Amino acid sequence: MNIQKCRSFFSEFNWDEKLNDLSLESMWHFIKDTITEAVKRYVPSVSVSEESKPRRKKPPWMDANVKTVLSGKKKAYAKYLKSKKGADYSDYAKYRNIAKTELRKAIRNYEKDIAKKARKDPKAFYRYVNSKVKGRSIIPDLTDSNGSVVTENFNKANAFNDFFSSVFTNEDTANIPNQPNKSVKEPLLDIHFTCDDVLKLLQCLKPDKSPGPDLIHPRVLKECAHVLARPLFILYKRSLDDGSIPLDWKTGHVTPIHKKGSRAEVGNYRPVSLTSVVCKVLEKLVRRAMLDHMFDNDFVSDRQHGFLPGRSCTTQLLEVLDKWTEILDSGGAVDVVYLDLAKAFDSVPHSRLLTKLQSYGIGGGLLRWIRSFLLDRHQRVMIAGTGSNWAPVLSGVPQGSVLGPVLFILYINDMPDIVSSFIYMYADDTKICREMRDTSDSGKLQVDLNNIQKWSEEWQLKFNSTKCKVMHLGNANDRSKYSMKENGMEVLLESTSEEKDLGIWIDDKLKFTDHIGHAVAKSNQILGLIKRSFVYRDSETIKRLFIALVRPHLEYANSVCHPRFKKDVEQIEKVQRRATKLVTSLRDMSYQKRLQALELPSLVYRRYRGDMIEVYKFIHGIYKSGHSLLPMAPLSALRGHAYKLKKRHCHTQLRSNFFHSELSIYGTVFQVRWYLLRQ
Repeated sequence: MNIQKCRSFFSEFNWDEKLNDLSLESMWHFIKDTITEAVKRYVPSVSVSEESKPRRKKPPWMDANVKTVLSGKKKAYAKYLKSKKGADYSDYAKYRNIAKTELRKAIRNYEKDIAKKARKDPKAFYRYVNSKVKGRSIIPDLTDSNGSVVTENFNKANAFNDFFSSVFTNEDTANIPNQPNKSVKEPLLDIHFTCDDVLKLLQCLKPDKSPGPDLIHPRVLKECAHVLARPLFILYKRSLDDGSIPLDWKTGHVTPIHKKGSRAEVGNYRPVSLTSVVCKVLEKLVRRAMLDHMFDNDFVSDRQHGFLPGRSCTTQLLEVLDKWTEILDSGGAVDVVYLDLAKAFDSVPHSRLLTKLQSYGIGGGLLRWIRSFLLDRHQRVMIAGTGSNWAPVLSGVPQGSVLGPVLFILYINDMPDIVSSFIYMYADDTKICREMRDTSDSGKLQVDLNNIQKWSEEWQLKFNSTKCKVMHLGNANDRSKYSMKENGMEVLLESTSEEKDLGIWIDDKLKFTDHIGHAVAKSNQILGLIKRSFVYRDSETIKRLFIALVRPHLEYANSVCHPRFKKDVEQIEKVQRRATKLVTSLRDMSYQKRLQALELPSLVYRRYRGDMIEVYKFIHGIYKSGHSLLPMAPLSALRGHAYKLKKRHCHTQLRSNFFHSELSIYGTVFQVRWYLLRQ
């Protein structure tokens, strides 16, 4: 790609003069055609159809130098076969040795490059691994509703598109619930940004992402950001002033992503849209303004942790477990209901969503722009370059867009207001729980479930009652039964002893042994891929791959599921033991010496270090959570600094081993330093 020529091509235009008198649609097409023309001129491209693909792909490490020496080896061997002379065989042997050396060198350099980029580009690792195993079709033959087998890509794409379209909500616009307007400091009618804001967002684009239906690649936008920021700034201002978006921004290419279950069932896939990258940049500007408005007016529920700055899966799980362990420590019991919203992102009704946004003080041109962003959209499913027929999008927020998740969490933002029990949300993942003091508490929890279902009927977000489950915590739990309605009939909720909650397997004893087993199994699986796929396993390569691809599975939400049993600690540490043994030159050393040679700390130390990082984020306000997970000691008890934690007294091992109970600033620092000295 000749970046300099592309920049020069764009710099030739007087964008203000060219775009001044154009309509929004004409303005967009002029910018798009200009970018497309520059790409056509200065960016090399290769068109590969399914029919023209070679039967056998060349290895990914095959470069021009290896091709040259292999060609020389082949010619020398052919010459020897023809003459059968000793001198020709000597020439062949020389070429063979050179080819073998260059081949090994190419493989070693390629594998080192993959390991070096593994943290930022894990896809390269899996592409290399998949190139060494027998490939399989990403989308296998499907079975339709009639039991027929669908084999052609076009028919597969249409089968997916029909299913994804079937979940759209036919909104009852005649009976939209009244949503009282909230008191706002200042209504959000428009957003203000500069050309420099657009430039910064363009420079932050990820160049390895796929383009949308307009085929404008993010790498072109990033590399030419300085010359494209001005025309895009003019385009964005016009779009917001007009309260509309170009038609190209209303289309999406949907990719089916397998969730679980049989790959032959279309119902086991979720849709993710590829939309215009140019539109996503404007969505980021709108998203930032909307979140600032919601936080400034204190509208965002403290119970929501998804897609919000300063909140995460870890913050939600820590709050949940703090409440549960506090109740269990006092000898109480807790009933938890895990709720499942059916196709939540795809079924949000547009008119009801716009009504809620208006109640939060979002109006004027910005509300008209959001309306244009949501309405009259079309999508088609793409499989191996083959697209389905276009279908209208009747409801929902586009999955894969920047603005979609924020619109969704604002839509369900008032759900916690209708229940008296504790409710925790991460986007559409919702759980409601209550302490069971007596028999009346189970009735109150059932009332809350009824209220939530009534809310869902009014706002046309359906719960999948057959997938909602109940978990009973505590030895004194009466294990009450709860029900929800499904198609007008009462459905008894299934009881469960283990549930996957935001990536953590939680059991009714809160021991996390099963979760650790799942994490260790996944980590060992990836280690097996490394062992089978990588020829040269030197210390640098193995260290990079372990840090980038294996260790994150063992350390996800460590503060939540910190192991308290020795067998679990050893089970986790065994994964790193196995990883260090993959280095051929270190195999005969002891584990401690292998760690020193690789400059790796033990995973025990890493967990204490992670706890300290979480403490720092909580007490310094980096986590924007309304829950006081780490209460500070009274001012009268302070000596030395103002960051001492209040010590909590615990009656059970469960509570004493929870995050905040096992921490004190000095104690944890001592433990970290002690483990550091042991390395």
